[in-house]
Amino acid sequence: MPRELTTASRWAAITTLVLAVVLLERALHSDSTGLMVLDLVGLGAAVLGAVKMWVHNCLESHLVVITVAMATVVGTVLTLTVGMPGAPVASVAPVHVVLLALAASILVLLVVDARARRRA
Repeated sequence: MPRELTTASRWAAITTLVLAVVLLERALHSDSTGLMVLDLVGLGAAVLGAVKMWVHNCLESHLVVITVAMATVVGTVLTLTVGMPGAPVASVAPVHVVLLALAASILVLLVVDARARRRA
């Protein structure tokens, strides 16, 4: 069921698309096939969730976008702490900071969206 479209939901959709672009860049420059597949799956889910959120702002789009954001956070933290399968522990790079910042901003924007719809 479609929900009210808010400014925060529009910005969350745009931020999710930016996250998808960063995931595409990571997939194109990945050393491991497994990591490339993970990034491409996240990319596809991010694009589908962002488009659905832009059009309908429904529960399903929120679930997909939250899942992508949380998977990005978990994957980035694992990369920086223990390393992903087939890859050594990575040092902090600007792409890691960007991924964490985008995921955090998506989650904050969805909370703002929920509060705006609750007031309306």
